[in-house]
Amino acid sequence: MKYFEDHPTGVWNATATLNWCEEDYVVTPYIAEFVNTLTNLWAVTAAIYIYDVYKYKYDTRYLFLWISGCIVATGSWFFHMTLRWEWQTAASFLFLNIELTPKSASREEQKRNALFVAVPLILLTSVISIVYIQINIAIFHQVAYAAMVLSSVVRTIILHRRYYHKFIQPHLSTEGDITDVQKRRTFAEMRKLQIIGAVMFLTAFILWNVDNVFCLELRKARRDMGRLGFLLQLHGWWHIGTGIGTVYMAAATQMLSLLLRDEKETYRFSWTLFIPRPIVYQNKGQKRL
Repeated sequence: MKYFEDHPTGVWNATATLNWCEEDYVVTPYIAEFVNTLTNLWAVTAAIYIYDVYKYKYDTRYLFLWISGCIVATGSWFFHMTLRWEWQTAASFLFLNIELTPKSASREEQKRNALFVAVPLILLTSVISIVYIQINIAIFHQVAYAAMVLSSVVRTIILHRRYYHKFIQPHLSTEGDITDVQKRRTFAEMRKLQIIGAVMFLTAFILWNVDNVFCLELRKARRDMGRLGFLLQLHGWWHIGTGIGTVYMAAATQMLSLLLRDEKETYRFSWTLFIPRPIVYQNKGQKRL
């Protein structure tokens, strides 16, 4: 990799109090952490889900869900690109508040929890963000985020098990009705998405911490690898793993709520590359256009 000797600090006049392991301005003087910036592009997948919300007239809360993911990735993009303090502040706050996106499985639960759950969570994440900005200790933010992700994963699994055994399983016939068969297949896919999402979250978190602890060793290894050194940018892999985990867990929960809200439609996952999309199908199994 070539370092820009004429622009050792880049064009952004960095003011952030935190800097990650990736060397700054290695590729271009306009992007401080090149890999850490570009790995936020996973958020473009949200455009597909936003399109589906409009196409199939899903609840507005799903629009908020996917737009919030885009906002988080945008904040992270500009922080890693500029290393400016204001974007560091925004990224830390938004990163925690992504856990506030509506993941309840039913409309009734969402309305019931809107005041008694959302407001305390907003206050909690606000306090955590303010404390983190004041003390500037990265491990504090990491532990707080890990705790919120873990609680979100556990809650998602509990929701799926609760609603499956209470509402879905009792109504599945043993006569091989095509709708029931499709529901069984869909729930099997949802379980796979849950497992993959949880594994991606855990793996990404481990890589993030390895990147922090063994930064000097990783920098030396990247230089020795030359052009392939970007493969050891573990903070970038943290972005990718967290992005995939978020998409898979959110898509699974969205599918669950769709199955609960409307028995007249048949829903299934339609895969666009590696992206699972909850899609409306007719009972004949044909995609509704």
